[in-house]
Amino acid sequence: MLASSIVGRARQEPAVLVFSLALGAICLDYILIPALNTVAPAVSCGMLLLFLLRSRPSAPVQPPPVEAVAGWRLLLFFSLHLAAVGIFWLSRNVTEPASTRDLLPNFGVSAAKYLVLAPTIVLLPLAGWRRFLRLYRAEWVAAAIALFTLFPYRIVEAVWPWYSQALGHVVYALAHPFVSGLQYVSLPSPMLAGPELDVTILFWCNGLEGIKLFQIVFVLMLVVDWTAINRRRALLGYFGGLAMILVANVLRIALLVIAGNRFPQFAVQHHVTAGWIFFALVLVVYILAAYNWLVTPPGDRTAGNAASLIQPGFRSASQ
Repeated sequence: MLASSIVGRARQEPAVLVFSLALGAICLDYILIPALNTVAPAVSCGMLLLFLLRSRPSAPVQPPPVEAVAGWRLLLFFSLHLAAVGIFWLSRNVTEPASTRDLLPNFGVSAAKYLVLAPTIVLLPLAGWRRFLRLYRAEWVAAAIALFTLFPYRIVEAVWPWYSQALGHVVYALAHPFVSGLQYVSLPSPMLAGPELDVTILFWCNGLEGIKLFQIVFVLMLVVDWTAINRRRALLGYFGGLAMILVANVLRIALLVIAGNRFPQFAVQHHVTAGWIFFALVLVVYILAAYNWLVTPPGDRTAGNAASLIQPGFRSASQ
């Protein structure tokens, strides 16, 4: 059913075929060159494709039709992907088993993981891309935000030396009134030394798992309710949710310090499971509290969506 939907829409909208091809080529690149594998480009491209399948933009004056993807553009597109695969296949640094960890600081390899999207540009002429950017502004903006913020492991890794210290001080300030004798020990991995339990804030205490959980749920909500979502509020809700997870992570660690100095055995055995439960509960509360605000009432959809991310003169797909 999805395949027939893609074929039907591709006949009306060349961008559907373009991003179907891009998604397939990216997944194939990942299979052939595992060192290029990163989730953001594939998920972002898939999101955009699903948004396009659900959107039906219209205009007072329809834009001129765009020709289907030309055969020579398809040939050039696949040639570029094959060339990229060949270059990285021949690179000994990429094919070594431990290369992924060693190449994390290497800007070239990191950039290449996102540059797998670059060959997509050749599939449409300049006029076609202008039309796409004009008619589907909300869709590509959402996909671009996902591309650069989804599962931000490297961002967290880069700021961790500073963030860990700030996190340790805030957790200490919250837990100290409830734990007599609690001390903050300034180390590369900060430690909160308590009378019953010492808690060390390691890199894996960064809250990234909670961020991933929130992003997965939020992306699914956007895809399912795309025609009803107020796009400006969705943008605020997304970044507000990321901030909420970071705050929840601080509270999670503070509660661990407090509980660990009262029930140390229980805290040591169950803190991982308790952390997942805590993040899940926070996420459920956030979605339930924000959902009605994110979904625009029927009478307000025109103003809410058109004024936010769709260019003036084009009605959003929710009408």
